[in-house]
Amino acid sequence: MSRDMAAIAIIAAFLLGVISLFQIALAAGVPWGAASWGGRNPGKLPKGYRIGSAVAGLLFYPGVALLVLRTAGVLGEGTSSGGVAVLWVLAALFGLSTVINLISPSRVERIWAPAALILTACFVILAIRL
Repeated sequence: MSRDMAAIAIIAAFLLGVISLFQIALAAGVPWGAASWGGRNPGKLPKGYRIGSAVAGLLFYPGVALLVLRTAGVLGEGTSSGGVAVLWVLAALFGLSTVINLISPSRVERIWAPAALILTACFVILAIRL
């Protein structure tokens, strides 16, 4: 594993950690609903959305971060064809997330577009170079 690939994986894991903490805060009732879920629920999210944020913040984003770090060899043995395939899926998912955040009716939710774009770039670079 090259230092460049490790750095890119760590950047991705850091951003995923930030997003995870944001989702956990939403699940705990912090009134940032305007910056999430399409901005349809300003303030504290309703119970169903809070559950979704809890799942995202406690399972999805940390799981993706661990997968990226393992696939890049930062944690564990490194590259596998399955891991690289998942990186391509993540690149597509976060690329779509970039577009969705950019066109969100919630102006404040658009702050997530740069993070999604950086994550997309990280996943593409890792998928190509690993």
